[in-house]
Amino acid sequence: MRRVCAVLRDTRGFGLTELAVAIVVLGIVLVGIFPLIFNSLALAQGNADTAVANRIVASQLDEVRQNPPAACAVGAVTDLTANLTSTQRASFTATQRITACASHLATVKITALRGGTAVASATTKVVVP
Repeated sequence: MRRVCAVLRDTRGFGLTELAVAIVVLGIVLVGIFPLIFNSLALAQGNADTAVANRIVASQLDEVRQNPPAACAVGAVTDLTANLTSTQRASFTATQRITACASHLATVKITALRGGTAVASATTKVVVP
């Protein structure tokens, strides 16, 4: 028992080898984790932009439902807003297109574009006076 106590008292901490191994292991773990963190940040930004585009489309659909187009001209394209900027500094353009007309019922498609690419779109039917 005295020998065990003497051996335990003689240990003075970690040696240089143990510290080097711990640093190498931590480095390997961090190299594996950093790409995951950066990818998740980029994905979160993309999801935030899509959410903003969905809100823009929803608000424009509500406006079209409240104020339907005066005439039913198939293929008519209207730029609803030139520049809609979100809090993340993403710029969107919303377009309204009448895709079909049948006896005072117009099908209206709203699309939110970012850099010429459609991010979100939705379609509704409205009664044309």
